[in-house]
Amino acid sequence: MALIPKTTKDQLQTLKDKNLVIDTDDSQVELFLEHNNYYRLRGYMTYFYITDPLTSSEVFNGTTTFSDIKNTYECDALLRRSLRDLLEVNEISLRTIYVLHFANYYSNAYFFYEDSPFKFNDLRESKIHKVRASVKRMISSYSHSPIIRRYTIGDTCRLPSWAFIEFMTFGDISIIYEATKDPLIKQLNNNHFNFPSNLSYDFLTSWIKSLNKLRNVCHHHERLFFKNFIVTPPKTYSEPVFKSIYEMNASNIGTLFTHIVISVCLCPNKEIVTHFIDSVESLKLKYDSIDFQSAYGFPTNWNDILQSLSGYFIKNC
Repeated sequence: MALIPKTTKDQLQTLKDKNLVIDTDDSQVELFLEHNNYYRLRGYMTYFYITDPLTSSEVFNGTTTFSDIKNTYECDALLRRSLRDLLEVNEISLRTIYVLHFANYYSNAYFFYEDSPFKFNDLRESKIHKVRASVKRMISSYSHSPIIRRYTIGDTCRLPSWAFIEFMTFGDISIIYEATKDPLIKQLNNNHFNFPSNLSYDFLTSWIKSLNKLRNVCHHHERLFFKNFIVTPPKTYSEPVFKSIYEMNASNIGTLFTHIVISVCLCPNKEIVTHFIDSVESLKLKYDSIDFQSAYGFPTNWNDILQSLSGYFIKNC
């Protein structure tokens, strides 16, 4: 049976049929639906549904309003924007730390072209080689960029590592940390991070992978509301500092707040962290009907936690 598309007027009627209270003009609802996909909004509506005892279908309880749905959607979007600012600092910092450390460690501007820093199971199929190939394609696409032209001789462009790394995505950054030999990551940790040396590889690489996932969610405008993150950072209760971080979410380490915590811990800019905290405070005031604890995993003392952990695992921060 073919699916028949609905107009915004049809979609509005569907909402009314599901017992949603329309607390504004129909035209305003239709305008909102014209610019925000109904299918996208369903991800938010689900948490307001109840099961109709007569039809067993999902409906609203008769008191949920269109404004409830709209406010939840808008709050989620604003939270993503605030997170993007925080994650941008993480990404740039992690790039810079890596290339600064290893370019000086090897005394070689082109260390990233060498295989010695990395561990490979299959050299030809390694993730690092895929990253290199991906970056080379990007360099080819931006061949007229001043930075590319500066390092191009004839038909060959050989970027120094500190320029090469700027063409990498956050996902690429996650891969290079994960693919770097464990002893080298421990050396990098000793110079730039405050992770216990016995945990530096597992935690640092896992945290970066988790931040990359969060970044992708925010960048692609995915829903954060009641998001359960599959890629999660590890938890180790034997280490007191990690216990203090994770015990607030011990039952569900996949919450958004757990990921915000690791972003804050790895953020070298305390002003950015303060700005993020202020933006969340504003959101909580403006959208006071939204329970940040159940929807995003924010504990009651979330503000104190983030303030105290700002730059916690960055040396000299």
